[in-house]
This record gives sequence, structure tokens and C-alpha cells, in this order.
Amino acid sequence: MIVQAAITGAIDFRDAAVHDRDWWTKLWWVLDGLYSERTLRSLDSALRFQQLMAAVATTDEEHNHYREQTTFLQNRLLQELFPWEDTGPTTAKAVVERMRQQYVQRIGDPADPKFQARVQGLIDYWAELRRKRRGESVR
Repeated sequence: MIVQAAITGAIDFRDAAVHDRDWWTKLWWVLDGLYSERTLRSLDSALRFQQLMAAVATTDEEHNHYREQTTFLQNRLLQELFPWEDTGPTTAKAVVERMRQQYVQRIGDPADPKFQARVQGLIDYWAELRRKRRGESVR
């Protein structure tokens, strides 16, 4: 990484102040940035390859395997880009379960009788509105 920093001109080692703590801090930041950039390019390349393999998979088993690999790499890429975000589960089953939990949290549990009654009330209301509109448009 130090050689890459020198070649790209990110750090000018002619002005290196090896006894200065600030210079070492700057060097660490630049090297960390170069490492992150290299990691992102590598993950992006691997992700594109896995997406291509999933697109040309001949069996469902192959397709599911490459889809899971793609999801894993996408999460790694997101984690590298946004380390403060929780990328969450990486398998399809875990993603579905997480989505279900979020649905229950935000909207309600479909297994709950109160929720079912509320939904049925909405369906009945919309059906009545539809009947009224159809009745008005026929006249």
C-alpha cells in the first residue's frame, strides 16, 4: 500500500517527517483510503461475476447458490461503503423472516384476530366504495 501511495502521488515521501506524529496520521488515513478503494473494487468485481453466474445458471440449485453469494457480496460491499449501517441477514430465509418481523412491527401481525378484523373492515369498505362507484357510473 505504501508503494501504491507513492506511485499515485497520494503521499510525497520526499517531504516525509518520520518523527512527526501528524505525518504518520496523514499516512495512515491515506493508506486506509487506498485500502478501502481497493477493497471496494475487488468486491464490485466479485459481485459482478456472481451476478453473471446467477444469470447463466442452468439449474435452480446453481441459481440459488449464486444468488446467495451475490447477496453476501452485496452486503459486504454495503458494509464497506456504510460501516455504520446494519446490513442484516444474508440468506433468503433470514431476509424473509426479517421482513416479516418488520411488517408485524409496523403494520400488525396477520395472525392476530384484531388485525384480521381491521383488514376485513378495510376490504369491506373498499368493496362498498367500488359498488357505489359502479352504481353511479351506470346511471
